[in-house]
Amino acid sequence: MTALSTNGKTTNGVEKHENGNHANGTKNETNGTALKPVYYTPPQNLDTFELTLRKHFEDKHNLKFANYREFHRFTCDNYGSFWEDLLKISDVKLHQQYNNVINHNLKINERPKWFNGATLNYTENVIERGVAADVAVLYASMLFLLEEVPTVKI
Repeated sequence: MTALSTNGKTTNGVEKHENGNHANGTKNETNGTALKPVYYTPPQNLDTFELTLRKHFEDKHNLKFANYREFHRFTCDNYGSFWEDLLKISDVKLHQQYNNVINHNLKINERPKWFNGATLNYTENVIERGVAADVAVLYASMLFLLEEVPTVKI
């Protein structure tokens, strides 16, 4: 692919962003410096579940993540702890508790079992959290238009 940079020059088959940086992370031709990947930055002024979760791990492990990239790295390095805490924070109702979160002796590509022994009811965990005014199910068929089924207390 031949693309044009903001100055109108071709990039020899390597796509460049408007700022002239290569999309594939190679060095910028203008100053020879390596490009750093751009990571998602959550809005700091909103009360999001992501920021709540981040604060939970900062408090629990006496850490301060400088940015999303550090938090992401922590979740990858501590994935068992991360998913166990996420399960608890999310208040998922289990009918049978798990024996262990994950077998760390197996690699992820070997598909270890997560939350071995746990059982849950998806419907109970989704519908029971709603209120009567919430939509629980959307459905459509060849005979009917799109309809809503309200939540009910179980």
